[in-house]
Amino acid sequence: MNGFSRIMRYFKVLPLLPEKGGEIFGQIRSEFQKKTGISDSALKKHAIDMILASEAICHGMIFVYNDKIYEKLAEFSELKIEKWID
Repeated sequence: MNGFSRIMRYFKVLPLLPEKGGEIFGQIRSEFQKKTGISDSALKKHAIDMILASEAICHGMIFVYNDKIYEKLAEFSELKIEKWID
């Protein structure tokens, strides 16, 4: 068994929930753009951040982060966050 397989024994991979997650993603994206005034082109670089946040919300999970965008997303969504690194 290789190192990756040994580590993955301790993690549960959750399925993506495209219908619910997509709806939440759209809400987060729209609110983020309204609150920050960010352009559409600049918003694209944060798409994966918003996908991860929306899936965390779907699964009722706490999102562990080290990027300030998640603090902003948590201000106007149901995203629960914890920062483990300063």
